[in-house]
Amino acid sequence: LEESILHAERELGRMGANRFGLNYSDPEPGFDRSKVKGRVIRLIAMKNPKYARALEAGSGGSLFSVVVENGAIASILLKRKSLGNVKILPNNRMKPRVIPDRILERVQSKYGNKAIPAISLIDYDRSIENSIKYVFGGYFVCETPEIAKGVAYDSSIGVMAVTLQGDSYDPTGSISGGAS
Repeated sequence: LEESILHAERELGRMGANRFGLNYSDPEPGFDRSKVKGRVIRLIAMKNPKYARALEAGSGGSLFSVVVENGAIASILLKRKSLGNVKILPNNRMKPRVIPDRILERVQSKYGNKAIPAISLIDYDRSIENSIKYVFGGYFVCETPEIAKGVAYDSSIGVMAVTLQGDSYDPTGSISGGAS
């Protein structure tokens, strides 16, 4: 993500914009800005830049989504169009994606540390866990395409997998990637 962030910041800097920050006007007098947590990309810390492309691809475009404390705050912001056209994740309503323990054990025994749950590759504040697990909790990051195919298409596993190069393998049969 660090490489992606630096590249994007350079590009946005040239355009005179900062999509990573949140510049918005309060939707109503006395609005509590502490209830707007920020963009996903700024709410996580990657443990190893080796996994940046995979985490970016696996997030499904949610890195620029904005996490807010609850649905009421999301409604106020949406109604007043305070944040513009952005995906909002109300933390109290987000259903975390969690890979079942039996699947984790199966993948660990079959692939070891060559297939890692994406959520374990980042640090984040536990107060926004629902939103972060919604974005990063439901897939593995795999060292090779062969391992990713095994994770996604093995009927005893069947979980989305993303390679270090950012290619995604979905258990439904779809594959995406090939371009950064």
